[in-house]
Amino acid sequence: QTSKLIENTILRTIKFYNLRFQDCILLGFSQGGMMTFEFGNYIQKRLGALVILSGRIISKNIIKNQFLLKTPIFISHGNKDQVLPLKLFNSSCEYLKNNRLLFEAHTLEGDGHTISPKAINLLQKFIKKIL
Repeated sequence: QTSKLIENTILRTIKFYNLRFQDCILLGFSQGGMMTFEFGNYIQKRLGALVILSGRIISKNIIKNQFLLKTPIFISHGNKDQVLPLKLFNSSCEYLKNNRLLFEAHTLEGDGHTISPKAINLLQKFIKKIL
C-alpha cells in the first residue's frame, strides 16, 4: 500500500535526522497532492502540514482522524488548469470546510497545471506562519 511506503520513508527520515512527525510537511503536486491528503487521513500522527498543489481531494467520507483535524493544510490551484478543472479545487475546499479542517486556500489567477512562483511565494508565507 502506498500510504505504508510513505510512512516507512518518513519514519526512516525522522529517525536519521532525529525529528518528529510534527516536524514534517508533506507536499504533493497534482496526483501527489491527492496522495498527500489521503496519507494525512491515513496516518495516526499529526504532521506539521499538508500541501496540495494543483491537486484535489477524492474522499467524500467524514473525517474522523483527530490528528488530521489538527493538521494545517495549504491548497492552491490555477484558474486556467486544463488538467484538473478549478471546480475540483472548489469542491475540495468545500469538503475541507465541511469537515472543519484547518486550511488555507488560494486560487491562482492565470496559472495552469503548474507550480508557479506565485504558488511558491504563498507556500513560503504559509510555512513561516505555521512554524
